[in-house]
This record gives sequence, structure tokens and C-alpha cells, in this order.
Amino acid sequence: MQPPNPQQPSFTNPNQYAPPVIQPPPVAQAPVTPQPQYGQPLPSAGYPTQPTGIASAQPQSSPFDSPSVGKPGRKMIIGAIIGGIVVLAGGGFGGYYLGKDAGVAEATGGTPDGDYAGKWFSASCYTYSYDGEVNCSYNGVWLKEDGAIAFWDSPYFECSDGMHVRGYYVNNDGNDCIDGTDEGTTKANNFNSDSVWLNRNGMKLADYDANSYSDYYYLSMTWGINDDDQLCFSYRMYNDDNFHTGMTSCQEVWLSHEAIWHKYELFDDDSWHAGNDDTDCDLMVRMDRASGPPEDDNQAWTDLMNLEISEAMGGKPSACSGTTYQELTEGFAVEDEY
Repeated sequence: MQPPNPQQPSFTNPNQYAPPVIQPPPVAQAPVTPQPQYGQPLPSAGYPTQPTGIASAQPQSSPFDSPSVGKPGRKMIIGAIIGGIVVLAGGGFGGYYLGKDAGVAEATGGTPDGDYAGKWFSASCYTYSYDGEVNCSYNGVWLKEDGAIAFWDSPYFECSDGMHVRGYYVNNDGNDCIDGTDEGTTKANNFNSDSVWLNRNGMKLADYDANSYSDYYYLSMTWGINDDDQLCFSYRMYNDDNFHTGMTSCQEVWLSHEAIWHKYELFDDDSWHAGNDDTDCDLMVRMDRASGPPEDDNQAWTDLMNLEISEAMGGKPSACSGTTYQELTEGFAVEDEY
């Protein structure tokens, strides 16, 4: 097993570990929802390929991307596998749909539930086979009471035309703003790239490699609990031409002792099992913190997370009976093929 790259963004990097490409059928005049067989190869990592007529380049980042590290060899965006994918053009439906896969359910986004609102933190841990060293990175997500979602992430830089580009593109010796204001300007030189609780809803986001002022999109990200008591995450991409891409992913979770237990990955790609078998789960712990995980290695933070995980073990659901404290703090075993 190759050790993960601690610098790689998570939630996710859509340009790595991409599965085979499936081209969606052309946009139809009437509603069309052809369904592939389960096990069929999935669309390429990144957002689904746009049908003819949708003037939008693929953005580099997932709607849920965040600066953490996930399971090696499993980094595809949430859209590669989760729930359902529907591509809309104007008022009519066209494109394609992926049905239920593994623990991910087809469902609507549900409504916010105060029991789940708050700031949640999770650990992604690995034990390196060559020296036995444990390495963990941490994620932070804020489920707000109004249904919005914020991640502890690098802020966006606002270009002079109102578009926003990822903060880590600023002063990287390449123009990412079409007008070049992200390189060498007073605004760029004074930009603070320190992580914040970032809610991207309503921001005008430049498409990856945007080369005209029409290459942009808006993002709406929400969460909720559906009628089956499943935790759902949804997003919708749109622009002023009214072209849309939408997804919803739902799965069964267990809320206990200020922790959310789940069998499948919540953000990276939900059809991957969190552990090695059906009795393994992962978890997020809730903490009321002004900030998120520290940028650098911080033993005090690691100790705090380990304490929170230890306390959460007291409420471990029976569905997660195989999960151990060691697995949650040192990482689940990963087979050699990953």
C-alpha cells in the first residue's frame, strides 16, 4: 500500500483515481431516465459529463471538497457513485440516472432536523506498513439549522468581475481569474488563505480553467433527514442560463452520544464501506468549536479527538458491533490492491 499524500484535498480530488468514462445520452425533448445495470462502469470522476448544449466546463473541485485525506485509491467525487444523478436542461428532464448502490438510497433531500445540526468532526487514519506509524487527518463539516452546509476549508478569492476562484490558486504564477486579479495585485497579496467555515451557497464560482465570463456556476448544498430517517446530502449546480446538475445521497445513520455512526462514506464516495465488513462503521463527533481542525500536526487536537471517539464508543449501535476504538483512531486495514 502506498502511503496517502497528506497534501491532497479531500471531499475530493476529482482528477485522481478516475473510473472509466460513460458518456450520457443526448438531452431528450421529453423526460427520459434510462437506468444502467448495477455494477456498470461509472461516469468519470468530477461532475457528470454535460450533454450537448450545456455551456459549462467541468469544475476541478467537488461541491464537497475539503483539505483532508481519504482512503488511498478511493478518491472519486461524491457524484461518481452516490444516490442519483439527474442532468436537467431548462424545464425538461434529459440525461441519465444512476440507481441505488450499496448503502446509498434513492431519495429526496429531506428537511433539517435540529438533533443533527452542529459542527461535526471526523478522523481519517492510516497505519503505514513500512514503519507502523499512525497518521491521521481531520475533516470538519457544519450542518446548519437552516439546511445549509459549511466545511472547514480554504476561502475563495473574489475576482474583480465577481467570480470566485479557490484560494490556493492565488499568486500561483497562473491567472485563474479571467482578469488576472489573483496574481500580484494588492488584493491578491493581502489575501488571507487561512481556513474558515466556508458556505459556498450563492457564490459565483468560476468553472475550472474558465476562459470567458460565461464559464461559471452557482452551487446550492443542503442536508436533511428524509421520511426513512436517513441523513441526506444534496447539491445543485446552476447558472443564469438555467442549466442544472443535481444530486442527492441518503443513507441510514445512528445518532448517539454526540456522534453520527455510518456504514458508508458520507462525502467521498458513499458506496464504499467505511470498514472491512458489514459490522464496521465510521463516525463523526459533534463539538461546539469556533474553528475547525488545525492546519498543522497538533497533538492536543489528536488527543481531543481520541477522547471524543472513546466517549462515543459508549453509544456504539449494534449495527456497528465490529468497530473498535483502535480502528477509528489508527485506521481500518486496507488490502494491498488499494
